[in-house]
Amino acid sequence: MKHARPLLIAVALSLAVHLAVFGGGHWRWPDAAQDMAVKPLTAQLRKLELDAQHEVPPARPTVRLTPRQADAALAAARPAPRKAEASAPQAEASAARADTRATSPPGDEAPPFAPAPPAQTAASSIARAAEALDALASAPAAVAAPVAEATAQDDGRIRPATPITAFPDQATLHYHAYYGNIQVGSGLIHWQRQGGRYHLEARVKGLFSPLLRYVSEGRAAGGKLAPERYQAWRDEAPREYARFDREDKRLDFGDKQEASVPLEPGAQDVLSLGFALALAGGEPAAGDTQITTGKKVYGFRLRPSGEADYDTGDGAIRVVLVRAGEGANRNEYWLAPDFANLPVRIVRADEKKTLELRAYRIDIAGSPVWTLPPRKNSHEN
Repeated sequence: MKHARPLLIAVALSLAVHLAVFGGGHWRWPDAAQDMAVKPLTAQLRKLELDAQHEVPPARPTVRLTPRQADAALAAARPAPRKAEASAPQAEASAARADTRATSPPGDEAPPFAPAPPAQTAASSIARAAEALDALASAPAAVAAPVAEATAQDDGRIRPATPITAFPDQATLHYHAYYGNIQVGSGLIHWQRQGGRYHLEARVKGLFSPLLRYVSEGRAAGGKLAPERYQAWRDEAPREYARFDREDKRLDFGDKQEASVPLEPGAQDVLSLGFALALAGGEPAAGDTQITTGKKVYGFRLRPSGEADYDTGDGAIRVVLVRAGEGANRNEYWLAPDFANLPVRIVRADEKKTLELRAYRIDIAGSPVWTLPPRKNSHEN
């Protein structure tokens, strides 16, 4: 026991050093997640429309990359405009994908790497966000933003400097990640829409845990999302997946074991659901909505359950809670009406654990529109 105390002190100091080195400007010392008091619903979520002029079939084929190849492509991407034409190998890869889709093992599939707009590619945007996540920090404060960030108004509410009237084609939300009540890392969700299709990618990473990565892809038209494929990774290892076969009306899913169930209209995966609710303005479906985590399939009744104030320490963001499920097994999406109904808080709970993401920064079209202010030290109060 005599040597145990110095060892514990050394471990604590080592942890403190890691937090200080990797924390960056937006890492907070692990603290308890604060519950938000839910009040009767008075806020209104508006149904947001997608830009109809973008709802056309994509002109270029997509290329299937492994997670390692995708990360290399993301890191090498540059935002400078350039004309991207489909090369012969790309066309062959796309044709091979179509020929082997029915016979390829679902768990071994890598995510399609969708082409992006020339002015600012989705690849470069995700690359910058991924680099920030790997460093557990936000982008440098010295980078100038062409769009003014949101500030607290006279009523204490935080709203964008310019009202957001349509759902963005591109958005990135940066989160603090909580396991139970303790902050354990950071995460991000990147939304990209182009040519009538959408690409959603989520990444969550703790200080001493593997990178968790999730991708949802499918069609985006008529103000609705129709997922076609969902895939999860733990570092580079493929994990649970879901394939939405709308021709055969079948939902394939699984991790170590594969299963299939009939595909129901309006089905969503656990990643696409938050953005589908944002587009729909939180409007509940007539009955249960089919939702898959890739491991299981549920039928949940979705409904707005109240509103709350998302306290930032310098004003509050108004949020509306839409809940799927009850008790220990539930998903919660806290949507911000003043920020295109984007989910600023996401909770996934089951019988064993509760995982939570709380936004500390919102980027739209590559520019920050809101950033959580640094926590004040006690001597500053």
